[in-house]
Amino acid sequence: MRSNLQPFHIGRICMFKSAIGVNLGFSGNNLPSISRTVELIKSLPINIDRVKIFEANVDVIRAFAGSKLKMLVSVTNNEISSIASSSQAAANWVKDHIAPVASSTNIEFVAVGNEVLSPSRNDLVPAMRNIRSALDASNFRNIKVTTPLALNFLADGSFPPSKGSFRGDYSSILGSLLDFLSSTDSPFMVNVYPYFSWKNDQSIPLSYALFQSRQTVVSDGQYNYNNLLDAIVDTVYAAMEKSGHGNVKIAIGESGWPSSGGDGATTENAQAYLSGLINKINSGNGTPRVSGPLIANIFALYDENQKGGEEIERHFGLLRPDGTPKYSLP
Repeated sequence: MRSNLQPFHIGRICMFKSAIGVNLGFSGNNLPSISRTVELIKSLPINIDRVKIFEANVDVIRAFAGSKLKMLVSVTNNEISSIASSSQAAANWVKDHIAPVASSTNIEFVAVGNEVLSPSRNDLVPAMRNIRSALDASNFRNIKVTTPLALNFLADGSFPPSKGSFRGDYSSILGSLLDFLSSTDSPFMVNVYPYFSWKNDQSIPLSYALFQSRQTVVSDGQYNYNNLLDAIVDTVYAAMEKSGHGNVKIAIGESGWPSSGGDGATTENAQAYLSGLINKINSGNGTPRVSGPLIANIFALYDENQKGGEEIERHFGLLRPDGTPKYSLP
C-alpha cells in the first residue's frame, strides 16, 4: 500500500515520500519489449512508484509517457569525462536526452554514472555540476542530480553503525560530492546489499539479513537493530554526520537478493528479503537513527542472462524473462 506520509523536516534534506522503485536493465537476449515491460511494472502486486534505468535512451523513456511512474535516467560512465570538461557537452546531453521527453514523462533524477566513485575520480562532481547547470538553463529545475555509489568508501571498523566513517582517501571527493548534494537538495544515493555482507561474513545471522529477526541483534547506544539494512544505512548516516553533512538524506539506489547462483541464493530467501524490504519502506519509519520516509529501488525487474560477473549476478530479478513472477510479494 502506498504510504501517505508527508516529507519530514528535522534538519535533514528530504523532499520525498516513502517509495519503492525498480531497476530496469537490458542485459538479456530474451527480455520482453519495452512496451510490455511498462505493462508488467504497472501490474505488479507491489506499488512501484519509480523506475531506474542505466542510460537515457529516449525511446525507452518515452515508453513510460502517461504511466505516472517517476524515472531516474543515467549519464553513462563513459560520458562523464566529456561532460565534466565541457558545459556545452552537458547542454547537448540535456538537449538530446531530456528535452525530447521531459514534457511527457516524469523524470525525477539524473544519475551521473553508476558506482564510479574513487579517490582519484576528479571528473564526477564537475560533471554533476555541469548537468545541474544545463538542466537549470533548460528550465528543468525540478529534476535532481545525484550518483549511485557502492559502499567501498566506508572505513574498516565501521561497526557498530555509530562507528561509521569514511575512508581517509575518500574524504576529499566525498566532501565535494556531499557539498553539491546539500546545496542542491539532492539525496546521497547508495547501493545497499545485505546479501553480500552476509555472504562475506556468515557469522551474521541469516534472519538478521532477511528482515526475519523479531528481536534486537545489534545494540548501539540508544539505537537497536533487528535488520542488517537499517544498520548499513545508519553506518553511512553516521559517517556523513562526522564529515559535517548530517543534513543530507540517503536514498537506496539498489537493493535485492538473488534467487540462484551462490550461497543463500534461493527463491525463498529472495522472497523473504524483498517482502521485508517492501514492508519496511511502506511503513515510512526510516531507520533507528533517522526517522521518516525512505526511497529504495529494488534490483532488479528481470533476470538478465547476459549480465557479466559471477553466476549470481544473473538471478536478481523479480520476474523471469517471460514476465512471470519468481515468487509472491506483499
